[in-house]
Amino acid sequence: MRVSVVLLLFFFCCVQLQRGDDQLVVGDVQLLNKSHVESSEPDQTSVHPDVWTELRELRNMVAELKKQNTALEGRVVSTEVGVEALREENASSMCRVVLLRTIQDSQYIKGRGQKTQRK
Repeated sequence: MRVSVVLLLFFFCCVQLQRGDDQLVVGDVQLLNKSHVESSEPDQTSVHPDVWTELRELRNMVAELKKQNTALEGRVVSTEVGVEALREENASSMCRVVLLRTIQDSQYIKGRGQKTQRK
């Protein structure tokens, strides 16, 4: 009877030592023995907060990029309005240049015509 109790205790101690070798816990990190890596599931507690932290950071980046995009869209619209105003100003200036050139040419032609009539 004593022998069977001692063997039973020895068996339980060996089982506990084997489990201790398979899974070591250091702080909050659980280390697994290489022989049990394939069969065990990944530790969800350490991965889960990292994923949420990463998602929060990505959400914040997207919000910041949306703000920058809105600001850049406003700048583009104001630049387009400025370009259109410059085009209109340029077109009106070109009309004045053409008109002045036409007047100048007509005066030049009249001046030559008067010189030829005087001869």
